[in-house]
Amino acid sequence: MDAERDPKRIRVAGELDVDPGRRLEEPDLAVLADTFDEADVDRRPGNDGPRRRTRQRGGTSGRRVFRAEGSGAFVFVKDVGTASTWTDYMTMAGQSYSYKAVGYNQSNVASSTSSVATITPLDTTPPPAPGVPTGTVSGTTIILTPPLPCTHDLAGLNVHISQISGGPYTKLNNSPISVGVRPVTWTQAGFQPNHVYYIVLTSVDFSGNESGYSPEFVTQTGS
Repeated sequence: MDAERDPKRIRVAGELDVDPGRRLEEPDLAVLADTFDEADVDRRPGNDGPRRRTRQRGGTSGRRVFRAEGSGAFVFVKDVGTASTWTDYMTMAGQSYSYKAVGYNQSNVASSTSSVATITPLDTTPPPAPGVPTGTVSGTTIILTPPLPCTHDLAGLNVHISQISGGPYTKLNNSPISVGVRPVTWTQAGFQPNHVYYIVLTSVDFSGNESGYSPEFVTQTGS
C-alpha cells in the first residue's frame, strides 16, 4: 500500500514517509532532524470515507542532555523533559565539561543535536562551618579537638582567637590545619596566664573557600 492510501503513514515536510510504529534509523533521523515540529498527516475516517489532509504540530516533548568530560566521549546524563534549565551537581571544580542536547517529540523522534557548550566550573561555595570546638588547657597551652564538618571538600581548618566574645578575631595559623589524620588536634603554647580566650574555627575547602565561624570555645589559661 502506498503512502497516499495508507492512513498510518506520515509524510514529513514532503520528503519522507514515516511509519510511526517502527523504530527510526538513519537516514530517517537525518531527514527528520529539523522537521518533526510540523507534519502533514493523511487520515481516513473509514475505508470508504473521503481522505482529508490536516496540519499537525508535533512540538518538542522533551530534551535529553549529553555530557563529555575533557576530551572524552559524550554520554547521556539526563532527560530534562520540558524544563528550560538543569543543574549538573556531578562536576569537579577546574574540570572542563561539554554539553549538548537533543529534542524529541511525542513519537520519540529525535531532533538534530544542539551546538556544544563547554564550561569549566569554578568552586565559589564555602564548606560548612565546624561544630562547637572542645579542648583543654595546660598552664598557658591550649589544646583543641575540633569537630569536622560533614563534607568531602575539606582541606583544613583555621583557628581564630579573641579576648572579647564575638570578636574581632585574629587567625593563629599560617596555613590550614591538616585534617588528613583523625582525630584532629591543635596545640598552641605561650598564651598569657590567667586570661580568658574565645576561640572559633573555620573550614577551608580545596579551592580556598572559607566557611563562617564555628560557635565559640571559651577557655581560661592557668598560671
